[in-house]
Amino acid sequence: MIKRMLLSIFALLSTLALGATMAVACGDPANMTHVGMVTAIDGKAKTMEIVDAQTGRNLTFQLNDAQVGTVSTRERVVIQYSEHDGVLVAEDIAPG
Repeated sequence: MIKRMLLSIFALLSTLALGATMAVACGDPANMTHVGMVTAIDGKAKTMEIVDAQTGRNLTFQLNDAQVGTVSTRERVVIQYSEHDGVLVAEDIAPG
C-alpha cells in the first residue's frame, strides 16, 4: 500500500515537472520563447513560420536580414522573440 502511494506521488510530481518544463519552453510570456518545427521561410518578406511544439499552432515570426539564411524548413528551433504591434519578431534563433 505504501509502495503504491509512493508511486502515485512520484507520477504526480513527474507530471507536474514535465508540465512546468513545457510551459517554460513554449509560449512562456515571461521568457518570450517558442519551440517548434520550421514549416516555411519567405526570404523576400523576411518571415518564418513554425508549428509550435506545445500547442500545434502555426506562428509567424519576422526575421532580420542575417537570420533569413540561418534556418531551414523541417528544422526544429528555439526562438527568443519580442512582440511589436502584434508582430512576433525573432530576436534569437537556435537549434532545438
